[in-house]
Amino acid sequence: MQLTCALVLLAAAGMLADSYDERGCATWDLHRDGKDEVCCSVCHPGKFLVQKCGKDPKELCKPCKSGTFAVGSGTDACRECTKCTEFQREETPCTSTHDRVCVCMNGYRCSDPQCSICELHCSQGQELVGGSCLPCPPGSFQNGTQRKCVPWRKECPHPDQYVVIKGSAAHDVICGPVSQAHYGWMIATLFISTTLIILAMVACVLHSYMRMKKPYEQQFPEKHGPDVSRAERGPVQENCCFPQQEQGSDLSLDSQDSEKLARYPCLLGAESV
Repeated sequence: MQLTCALVLLAAAGMLADSYDERGCATWDLHRDGKDEVCCSVCHPGKFLVQKCGKDPKELCKPCKSGTFAVGSGTDACRECTKCTEFQREETPCTSTHDRVCVCMNGYRCSDPQCSICELHCSQGQELVGGSCLPCPPGSFQNGTQRKCVPWRKECPHPDQYVVIKGSAAHDVICGPVSQAHYGWMIATLFISTTLIILAMVACVLHSYMRMKKPYEQQFPEKHGPDVSRAERGPVQENCCFPQQEQGSDLSLDSQDSEKLARYPCLLGAESV
């Protein structure tokens, strides 16, 4: 008895569902001209509008054919189900009430918001060029969520920030707040850099001076050469104090001492020796 009642209830529910399903129009209004008709504004999902106004609401909308769908509106035609393309797989099948859902296969990604086409998914630090994944050019990055490599930011967004981590092929430049320790490090770096520059300039000046001095010494050796010893100057003094006597001269040291001392004062030093 209980089984029979359950079967009857199921059959009645099915009849009610079929009756509801056959009534295509979900929302309708009375005809504005006062006619004994109704006008459909929205069809049930999976139905399309075949007639705007009529006496029977269920005759105004009809079910979509196989391979088409309608989400529920007053459209006069059902839309064709989407077909999965290359490198795609079906995630949700198409029914009369919703479209087919396609997703990219492993290793591929959607090339547009509608995911109409899938393309090769490059890893971090790479971009798709001509169907192949190539490394990002220097100064750019791709973090795995982008289709193309983009340049690093040139400066931090806020004036009170500085570069904490330099950019790489996988991430952009990372900025952070400036701390007191960072200010001290900047001052120390500036001081060291300035000192090194000054030392380098002094070294360049000294090097240039030495290079200019060497040719000058070679051109004027008598001004920069070593002192000549007395022994080396001896012949010159002899020539100075005792020039060659003219032929036929009878000048002697014993007979003319006063005259020699007047003409050759250097003999004073020679006689004392």
